[in-house]
Amino acid sequence: MIQRLLLAAALLLTLTPAGVATAAAAEDAAVALRPAYATGRSCTYRFDGLRKQTADTRFGERSQSNTTDIASAGEMTWTVDRVKPGGGAECTMTLQWMSLDVTAGEGPVQKNDSRQPSGDIPPVHDLLRAMTGRPVTVVMNADGSVASVRGVDAIRAAAATPEMVPDERDFTETASDAAYLPFTPEVISVGGDWRTSFVWRHELGDASQKWTNTLTAVETIEGVEVAIVDQELVSLSIDASPMAKNLPPGAPKPEVRVTGFSGSNRVLYDLTREEAAARHSVTEVSADLTIPLGPGRNALTRFNERATNQLLRVSER
Repeated sequence: MIQRLLLAAALLLTLTPAGVATAAAAEDAAVALRPAYATGRSCTYRFDGLRKQTADTRFGERSQSNTTDIASAGEMTWTVDRVKPGGGAECTMTLQWMSLDVTAGEGPVQKNDSRQPSGDIPPVHDLLRAMTGRPVTVVMNADGSVASVRGVDAIRAAAATPEMVPDERDFTETASDAAYLPFTPEVISVGGDWRTSFVWRHELGDASQKWTNTLTAVETIEGVEVAIVDQELVSLSIDASPMAKNLPPGAPKPEVRVTGFSGSNRVLYDLTREEAAARHSVTEVSADLTIPLGPGRNALTRFNERATNQLLRVSER
């Protein structure tokens, strides 16, 4: 049944919101999207993604262009350990394995897989090995948002280069895009929406994002009632202050200006188990990074980035 559900989910993830809404136009009953945490409930997600980035830098009469493709894949488990009074829960998120393939320009693919004894980029391979099999505790609020994470210090202790380990905010972002829908209202009808705001880390600085989340439809897939939620990125800005903290005292402060963005996510939410069954996202960002070099002189780097990500629930108990 899981395989048939996965095939149907893959089809729905490719449909336009309008097409799904037409198929479910008759749905008007209120739907509860907040998780009903159940102690011991567990599932495994398979994820994969592709991030393509170009960076064109000009300083004076000199210029340089770089392209980087990063393909990721892996599996993680999500388990509800304890339900808290008031509706929240403590959960465990554990990376079972992860691979990261990096292609710089016209160079060869550099493969790194935590299941292998070594990788083409040793620091990256070591990081993947340090992250694998080490549980991160995720404290969840009643509305599906993440309150806090614990356990990142154990990953840092296992890593040869602890500074490469993602910080707590990065794990919070991963948890927010895993089993649940953050900040959901208690009930919502098809066509209704709610707003969410996040500040996540980006290599250019702190990325402030605002999303609109819409309950597009409710469908039955292989006997499972599924809510289809479409998410649209409506606002994005990047603060370069974190980048400036790593510069020497008195160094010119970089500035980042977002010149374009788009983002669309689709979530298939299992209303029986009250957790995500599948996710698909496409995000594009263009930004200019300016670094002052002196009076009337700047170094300008124009970034263009496209990221596609997919997550599928492959087992449950």
